Amino acid sequence: MSLANKVRPGRDVVFRELGGETVLLNLRTGVYYGLNETGAAMWSQLVECRDPARVLAALARDYAIAPDRLARDLKELIAALTEKGLLEADEN
Repeated sequence: MSLANKVRPGRDVVFRELGGETVLLNLRTGVYYGLNETGAAMWSQLVECRDPARVLAALARDYAIAPDRLARDLKELIAALTEKGLLEADEN
C-alpha cells in the first residue's frame, strides 16, 4: 500500500486504548489484535487524519527514527492491518 492512499478503520472494527496499547477487534472474524506503543501511535494518527503521508510527517516530528525506517514501518503496519480487514481504503 502506498502512503498516498487514504485509509480508515474497517467497517467491522472496534478499538480501545488500554494501558499504552491499542486493542483492535474485528467483529466479523471475532479476532482481537494488539498494537504496541509505536503501532498504537500510528493507528491513532491514521484514525484521526486518514492520510498516511500526514501521519508519517507527524510521527517523524515525534520520534527519533530514521525517516526511511519510519516510512517502511508505517507501510508494513498499513499492509498488515489491511490484510486483516482492520483498515481499508477511504473512498472519500
